[in-house]
Amino acid sequence: NPFALKAKRLIEISDLIREYFPSCKTIGCFARVTDVASKTDDELAALREAGYTGLTIGIETGDDAALAFMNKGYAAQDIVAQCARLDAADIAYAFFYLAGISGKGRGIEGARLTTAACNQTRPSLIGANMLTIYKNSELYQEILDGNWEEETEIEKYQEIKALVEGLEIPVEFAMLGASNPVMLQGRLPEQRGQLLAALESIINDIGEYRLRSYRTNLSARLFPMTAHNLGVPMPFFFMIHSVVDDDFLTGFTMMTGSFTGLHVLFRMGGGVAGDVGSADVTDGDLYRAVDGNALSPSLSVDDPDAFRFLHPCLL
Repeated sequence: NPFALKAKRLIEISDLIREYFPSCKTIGCFARVTDVASKTDDELAALREAGYTGLTIGIETGDDAALAFMNKGYAAQDIVAQCARLDAADIAYAFFYLAGISGKGRGIEGARLTTAACNQTRPSLIGANMLTIYKNSELYQEILDGNWEEETEIEKYQEIKALVEGLEIPVEFAMLGASNPVMLQGRLPEQRGQLLAALESIINDIGEYRLRSYRTNLSARLFPMTAHNLGVPMPFFFMIHSVVDDDFLTGFTMMTGSFTGLHVLFRMGGGVAGDVGSADVTDGDLYRAVDGNALSPSLSVDDPDAFRFLHPCLL
């Protein structure tokens, strides 16, 4: 979190950015709630003047019990208080939410506590990711010691549903990280019904086994590439991940054609597809329709502004 640095150092960095990159208009940082709390109002104002216009804050949850157990160093009311200070300083912010952090049997309550806090703030975006526990983590040891239990994959999606249902502020909602077996994006409140329908379909049509298989075998990395070396003069991204179980999500069409305008990304057969309303994935190969043109193994596209998600076989 660069915003953990002292205000003086951050301003020194912004001066260097202006010197060597004079066309830069804004600076953004990842941040913790405690990084904001450690700065005075005058320092926040000075940072805004220096070009720091936006923060992405990993609030994780508004569940005080979970925050305390995970040693986060702040409570839900601190989220509200520090965001009010950012509002006063005219520094915009987005949130990361971590589904599963409340533990087994507490997911929905954790989401409701989070919405109670978020509804008192003004984030531009709330990005939800899902807790993935690795065996070398302290949390895994807590599980072995009987101090904490992990939510099921279905409970995590039920938790996300409660979050979407309870958010009363206008905000972009997204689940685009690799920890999410199914990727979703939509605007609240306008697309609440579509998001909830998608989440319900995930719960009912995919089920715990397949979702858990993805979590167990999750090995994802996202890195920027350029397409020049493949004959396509535009930027795009490769997303590589492994799904050991065969035919993960095969046949899952998720109401194809009914979600026009709602960005829904889903993985199938080890690949990644985008925009369900215009995507067609078969046998693990990706064909993504972009304005009527297919993104296929031949890489025939004419929309330079879209992200490209390609099957690993195309590397």
